[in-house]
Amino acid sequence: MSNVQNVVFDRAAGYYDQTRALPPHEASQLTDALWEALGAAPASHVLEIGVGTGRIAGPLAQRGLSMMGIDLSGSMLAVLHEKFPSLPVALADMTRLPFAAAAFDGVIAFHVFHLVSGWRDALAEAVRVLRPGGKFIYSIHGRDPNSVNSQLRTQWRRLLADQGIKAEPPGIRDDAQVDQVLRQLGCRDHQQREVIRSREPVTARFVLDAMEKRIWSDTWLVPDDVFAQTMGVLRAWASERFDLDQVDQDEYHVGFHVYTV
Repeated sequence: MSNVQNVVFDRAAGYYDQTRALPPHEASQLTDALWEALGAAPASHVLEIGVGTGRIAGPLAQRGLSMMGIDLSGSMLAVLHEKFPSLPVALADMTRLPFAAAAFDGVIAFHVFHLVSGWRDALAEAVRVLRPGGKFIYSIHGRDPNSVNSQLRTQWRRLLADQGIKAEPPGIRDDAQVDQVLRQLGCRDHQQREVIRSREPVTARFVLDAMEKRIWSDTWLVPDDVFAQTMGVLRAWASERFDLDQVDQDEYHVGFHVYTV
């Protein structure tokens, strides 16, 4: 059983953008949608918690929005500074934001609450620093559970469970629980928006190779010996069930929830 409190992305800083970035036209669609959802104007002041390398905040800042970012990873923030040197950032914990109450017109959180054990505190802090009428936006991500990618990762977790290990980050993935906490904090006017629904070609061999390189954060949570053993079993299992080089169209979707404070 993992006792990880938070997942920090220092080890991923060098390859994060290459493995997490959306295609340029989809990234532009997402920026457009966020701008619209924020009701953005250059005078608006928006914070991104878990800003990472700036793939969300950077394009918004380039549009003229006054952005601020915080993250626990100094290495990720260093990459952000190389890409967006004028975007102000702070090395800080989203569960204890170093800002006054009602300091921002918007707060954005993308693909981060599953990494934080104190996600309830993070939500409370996000609401605290928002001005009345401000927008809180957090992301939606999903993949086809029947894709080869999902099948391989599900089977790997079963192998780990057989050894009493749970390779799950310490935070929350349940949107209903997030919604409940936000409403208790006084948020209202919930809207949900899907921005992107697309497919990407992938093979079982590619997924296995990526897992063995420990690109994804859930693979960091497993002891090295157990990781090597379970990946060997998984590759043998996959070789019996899939043509490892057959191209599968992996469907994914990206969007976000919007709440008004």
